[in-house]
Amino acid sequence: MSLLYIIFIIYLGQVSSDLILSEYEQCNASLGMESGLIADSDLTSSSTHDVSSVGPQMARIRTELEGGAWCPDKPIGSKSYEYIQIELHKLFFINAIETQGRFDNGQGNEYAEYYQIQYQRENNSSSWINYYDKKTNKTIIKGNINTYSPEKRFLSAPIIANRIRIIPHSSRWRTICMRLELYGCPFYGGIISYITSPSIDKDNIYDGGLGKLSDGIIGSDENTWIAWNKSPISIQFNFDTFRQFKIIRIYSMNNKYRSIQIKFDNNPPIIHKISSISTLLSTVFVDTIQLIDYNTITIAKKIEILFEFDNEFLFLTEIKFENEPTMIVDTTVTSITTTTCETPCLVSHNNLTLISSSSPPLSSSSSSIYTFEWLTILIISILCLCFLLLFILIILRIRHRYLHKKANLYYKCSQLINSTNDSSTEKSQNQTLRKNNYDDIKPIDSYLYPITSTSSLLHPSSPSSLLKSEQYAVIDGNTYSHLPSNNTFHYASLDIGQIPTKMVDLFNCIALQETTPSKCNDSFPSCIDESKLFTLCKIAESKYGEIILGKYASKPVLIKIIKKNFVNPMRQEFLSELNILSRLNHSNIACLCAIQLDLLCLIQEHSDFGTLQNYFRTQVNDVTFQKKNIYFSHQLSNALEYLSDLNIIHSDIATRNCLFFPDYTIKLTDCAIALSQYEKEYWLCAHGEKIPLRWIAPEALINNATLKSDIYSFAITLWEFWSRCSNLPHMTLTNEDFYQYLIMRQSSHNADNSNVSIFRLSQPTDCPKEIYDLLCECWHIDGTKRPNISDIALYFRRQINIS
Repeated sequence: MSLLYIIFIIYLGQVSSDLILSEYEQCNASLGMESGLIADSDLTSSSTHDVSSVGPQMARIRTELEGGAWCPDKPIGSKSYEYIQIELHKLFFINAIETQGRFDNGQGNEYAEYYQIQYQRENNSSSWINYYDKKTNKTIIKGNINTYSPEKRFLSAPIIANRIRIIPHSSRWRTICMRLELYGCPFYGGIISYITSPSIDKDNIYDGGLGKLSDGIIGSDENTWIAWNKSPISIQFNFDTFRQFKIIRIYSMNNKYRSIQIKFDNNPPIIHKISSISTLLSTVFVDTIQLIDYNTITIAKKIEILFEFDNEFLFLTEIKFENEPTMIVDTTVTSITTTTCETPCLVSHNNLTLISSSSPPLSSSSSSIYTFEWLTILIISILCLCFLLLFILIILRIRHRYLHKKANLYYKCSQLINSTNDSSTEKSQNQTLRKNNYDDIKPIDSYLYPITSTSSLLHPSSPSSLLKSEQYAVIDGNTYSHLPSNNTFHYASLDIGQIPTKMVDLFNCIALQETTPSKCNDSFPSCIDESKLFTLCKIAESKYGEIILGKYASKPVLIKIIKKNFVNPMRQEFLSELNILSRLNHSNIACLCAIQLDLLCLIQEHSDFGTLQNYFRTQVNDVTFQKKNIYFSHQLSNALEYLSDLNIIHSDIATRNCLFFPDYTIKLTDCAIALSQYEKEYWLCAHGEKIPLRWIAPEALINNATLKSDIYSFAITLWEFWSRCSNLPHMTLTNEDFYQYLIMRQSSHNADNSNVSIFRLSQPTDCPKEIYDLLCECWHIDGTKRPNISDIALYFRRQINIS
């Protein structure tokens, strides 16, 4: 080994630590054994003592089901081969495995002291890959020391697999039982294997398919690099399906190669010479190759990269592909003439025709014409873009003037009463408008609107009160004659199977119904003082209204206003919603600041400091983390207890809907659905409704939401607290898969009431067991068995007093 290579190794040991690719920084989520996201049908085993009591479906960690664990039929020894197999259906990046014995309420005494791991990446493969610890080069991993304590083992190198086997091992014959959980995240890019030219050092984590070049670790440790000393060297990557490649990033040491050739399947290669390169660590250089800059086919299942270098060594640590799967099918032809192809790629009837290497090259005249056409298209595109930007600026300027003009049109308080007196004459005309189906409405802000009416609204008990008079909140009983006669009211409808007819919700925000007037605030909000109002920007819009971010009396607010064309038709609906909104008065609920009834406008409290989600994502190593979480939980439970006393269901409880203030006060609101940064946290269902799928209780999906449904969402929100909002709930499933899973679990529960199980997220690392046990109770699939919010609020009040 040359002196230069030894110097490089010594240098690597003195520089900074490894870096992990951004998509794998938070790759520590449980994959679904404990929560049930991995279905029973995905669990198989080589044998079992009794499939109904100790079958593979019982191997869910921290869960006591039937016999309490999976138990193979035969005793385990050093030469035995009994396994439990987990089918994941797609590639996952697995970096930890947690195991537990069979406790069975103190009756079990079986556990696995050691185990081995085998895995597969390809669906049609018949062979299994053995996992080796890269530090010890052994296949055996230490397991448990008793039946009840879970043991989580972090793998020395990640496993990339779509199915995995856990094989218990023992140096002496003994009976064992196991429960387990996998930790990781989805694997991105679709690589299933690569082959390289011989290197001068061994890739000690290469499993015959993948190794250091795909482990997500970019670093300075010599164990994360592969070195070659003979140019050129070739690396061939194989992918799970045809993919459209966009960007290739090559992480090397000190820019040690001159040029590379990239070949997509059997197409002519592209030649890339380094023009610019960025530094990631003191020893790592990143060469970003934008494939759009090259006029070639970038759809392939196989890519071959040929490196040419002048120096004595070439060091690589990672090669990353940004791509997406494509449905185009390979229909490679053996020959093609220049008269039938003016570009390298022909697409016809969803088939890709690839030019083989034996095809004659394009003529120089054809190439010139091709270049001229692209230049013309580029120039025209730039001009169109300039005109479009100019047009947008003009529209924004006009809109800005219109908003300021609208703010100046607000009337004084003296005009407020006169304008509302006239509204009663329009009531009969507006009755017909309230019979529109909710399906016709495109919501823009949040969830809160009434589902049923109450006698307190139909027959106000205090006619002298301004809000209880007919001119403010007369609701025609016929409008609700088709609705259930229960006394629970909703912020939002989460019905998926059936969307019933409801009263139009103007902003799709808090539209409440009261059942306990004595606990509401009877003071009416003041009218808008235009001298205190300043509009900033519009953040949402629907058919009927707009939501504008602004300042009122120097405080941040949301301004919700009906569009001019709908002021008269929507007056009654606006007043009905305002009638209840104006009575909410709680220190942990965003309040109504002011109103204007002539233009149908209301102003609601907001925060310059964002939400709890924003707060948690900026906190690192906070020593007061536990105490703050208890305080946040105390405030949120108080807000929900207040709403529960009024028999109101919120339906969108999450950290994104908890406004954060600098004194650590939080206030429950409803505006998250209107903000673009939270789009990924909502699911657009078949009816066009946005719903917080990962936060709602299973029964809400079948039109059975109750006050206990908010308890379920409350527990998800507390899980966010202790997880520091680092991951979405159930992040390993897509929205569609998770919806189907919820429906399946709820239907199974309704069909067999004895099959009551708990649908749980994994316990966050810093979450106390007492808190996690409370969350698990709140996640019970049977809503009647979840605790009452009053008991939860009392618990956190006591915790505040203790701390």
